[in-house]
Amino acid sequence: MILRFFSFRINNFADLIGAHAKLQNLHWNVEGEHFKMVHEYTEEIYRQIYEYIDKTAEYMVMNDKRPFAGLKEFTENTTIEQLDSKDYKAGEAVRYSLSTIKKLRESAHEIHEETDCYMLQALLEEQIGHFSKHIWFLDKMIQPSHRK
Repeated sequence: MILRFFSFRINNFADLIGAHAKLQNLHWNVEGEHFKMVHEYTEEIYRQIYEYIDKTAEYMVMNDKRPFAGLKEFTENTTIEQLDSKDYKAGEAVRYSLSTIKKLRESAHEIHEETDCYMLQALLEEQIGHFSKHIWFLDKMIQPSHRK
């Protein structure tokens, strides 16, 4: 159980890095209507994900595990699908961001349910809370307005 659990955490770490790269790609390549809003919001999200990468790596080191340090390791262990570097319409960027954040929240929730480590639970609760808020915002951004 412990080995499987720590392996699962390592995949979560790789997924945070994969999500960071994906959100940066969308941030750099978003275009069209609502460009500025989506450009700024994806930056906010990927900066926050970077904080979670750092906190997760520090947690791993405190528990005598070494976080990945090379791109090869990240790409071999992430479940986050990467996107080509090309133009993305704002709505498309929001949908990709939404599905990615949902995956991160689901992973954090699953690990939270499996662990009895209070420090890890606190780290994951912080992630779950922030990811839930981003999911709400992103979901509202793609819903049609019902205002007249």
